[in-house]
Amino acid sequence: MLENSSRIGASDFVSTIQLIEQGQLIIELDSMTSSRVTSYVYLPSEEALVIMNVFNNSLYKYDMSTGKLVSIEIFPKEGPDGVGQFANTTEFVYQGDSILFHDRSRKTLIMVDASRNVIYKTAFSKKYASTPYGMWDNWINPYERGYSMSGAPTRNSLKTVPNDLDSLEFYFDPKDSSLTRLYMPIPEVYKGEKWLPEVMRYFRQFNPKRNEYIYGWPISDSIYIKDSFNHIRGVYMGTNNYVRNVPLPDNVEPYVFNQKLKLDYYYEQGEYSYLYYDRFRDMLFRYAFSGIKEDRVDINTPFKNKDLFDRTLIISDGNYNKIGEFNADMYLPYVSIFTEESIFLLREVEDEDFLVFDKFKVLLNE
Repeated sequence: MLENSSRIGASDFVSTIQLIEQGQLIIELDSMTSSRVTSYVYLPSEEALVIMNVFNNSLYKYDMSTGKLVSIEIFPKEGPDGVGQFANTTEFVYQGDSILFHDRSRKTLIMVDASRNVIYKTAFSKKYASTPYGMWDNWINPYERGYSMSGAPTRNSLKTVPNDLDSLEFYFDPKDSSLTRLYMPIPEVYKGEKWLPEVMRYFRQFNPKRNEYIYGWPISDSIYIKDSFNHIRGVYMGTNNYVRNVPLPDNVEPYVFNQKLKLDYYYEQGEYSYLYYDRFRDMLFRYAFSGIKEDRVDINTPFKNKDLFDRTLIISDGNYNKIGEFNADMYLPYVSIFTEESIFLLREVEDEDFLVFDKFKVLLNE
């Protein structure tokens, strides 16, 4: 059993909330399931966590109250109802009894109905050469009668970013298969400099209470909120634990051909990462990584030595005012689950046969 503190250790920021631990949720994985979760969905109506398994093309459903496996649903790769091979770049979204699969590398969109018959299929790359590759998270989101899709300015990586880069989001209408570019500019901090492709992909969340999209870029202290009128405003949601990114030099060739040099540079830089909107508490959560101390990067296991970096969890209220900042070195930012009762943070453990979540509740400071 893991040793747990009573709360996540707070940083120098004076938080107005506390994260109080309530216990753990432990999910035992079978031999076919990786502990590196690439795509998942929480179903509030069933209090279930659904995880994609790319090895056997299936969705595993777990009971969030017990951690027990409820069902395994396997999907054919080929044939009239085939959905292709699941990959680390495949995301899925439930729409009622139907499921939508979006593969950002193959640029395909496939929907199956309640009987798991394919009822819609399209390949963007055959019709639109400039279709979105997708971000780190929330690549596709049902919106109006179609889908809002995130794009990536990775074609502008490793070269000077222009001032007019402003169409980094798309709207897809399945009824007429039209793809429309949407206004979404890159933050000023990127412009006129050269960057690795890894920091040219943003994170985003949709706030249904305010009908707003929220964006977090890896090297920006601010988050950006876009309302339904395409008005965009920036709000500070950063931390002093973040070590500011340094642009690439004019000669980027060594960083292209020397993998060790590239990874040393990448892991020494600070980075803001996953963004989560908690609709039950009307709060926003953002992870930040300080960067690994200079000349101490182990490119094979960069996050093994926790003394060499800080990982921070930043929290804002529904109006995007920062209210909390906590040390989160022991947690993996790519999975966080929010239920009506609790917040579940995925703990980093050595045993790959389990997913271990620490369970928290939020309390206001008196």
